[in-house]
Amino acid sequence: MLDGWRVRVALSAMTGSAGFGPAAPRPYQKTQVPGLSKGNIARFENVGLRYGLGPEVLRDVTFSLDSGSFHFLVGESGAGKSSLLKLMYLAMKPSRGLISLFGTDIATASRAQLPALRRQIGVVFQEFRLLEHLSAFDNVALPLRVAGVKESDVNRHVTELLEWVGLKDHMKSRPPTLSGGQQQRVSIARAVIARPKLLLADEPTGNVDDRMALRLMHLFEELNRLGTTIVVATHNMSLVDGLGYPIVRLDAGTLTMVAGSGNKSAAREWRESRESAQAQAKARRERLRQESEEQDADPPGIENFL
Repeated sequence: MLDGWRVRVALSAMTGSAGFGPAAPRPYQKTQVPGLSKGNIARFENVGLRYGLGPEVLRDVTFSLDSGSFHFLVGESGAGKSSLLKLMYLAMKPSRGLISLFGTDIATASRAQLPALRRQIGVVFQEFRLLEHLSAFDNVALPLRVAGVKESDVNRHVTELLEWVGLKDHMKSRPPTLSGGQQQRVSIARAVIARPKLLLADEPTGNVDDRMALRLMHLFEELNRLGTTIVVATHNMSLVDGLGYPIVRLDAGTLTMVAGSGNKSAAREWRESRESAQAQAKARRERLRQESEEQDADPPGIENFL
């Protein structure tokens, strides 16, 4: 699951050297509903959410996420972004409507099924939620240890990822001694270390400078290229416009899907150009091989002319 993490994820986020593409989506067999795509990661149908006896904070939310997709979640403060993410990582149940994750109907899922579903979701919390009695290293290592990964592999992968996010000298530090930006990077590393099927990030770049924000987004892009479905909630519209991914917009609890700007990061453009060149070279080699085989074929025998 994690072999070659540094080569396939961390370094390739800057160099484009990863070797695996997104998993092929498996479409739903249900009749298509307006506003829904044939996604197989998350599916919301007419979902509403209210706290106590108050008004609904989410109303008639209907959408689905394809496997391997990348979306920004945007909206004003109080629009319901964090509430939507809580529903997606199973911290809450909706007041009404249907939610399906990884093909499982949450309403009918047993309590025994929920932990397995949650383990397929990585979450970057806005308030970090790190364990203060553990070091940065041990916080990031926790998902791997829970999954039973060998300690030698845990040490290698955690060390490489923490170095890549700029925390090489803070691996043994505990969260209270770290700055807000450093804690945020620990939280992101913990969320992505086990390559979840679904990554939900709530303001992941809110406490870091622009250069580190773009570097972290490149990490998300590469994880997405390896097959992870990603939703990033953010107020940073320059980042949203610069990366160009589709947008999930919340306005006073009402959701709309918006096409992205179409822009691409420099790393993404370079990677796609390189992949296109590789595909063309492969096609050219195959064509030359076929032509060579045709030239080497034995000439027709005289019996064909009699």
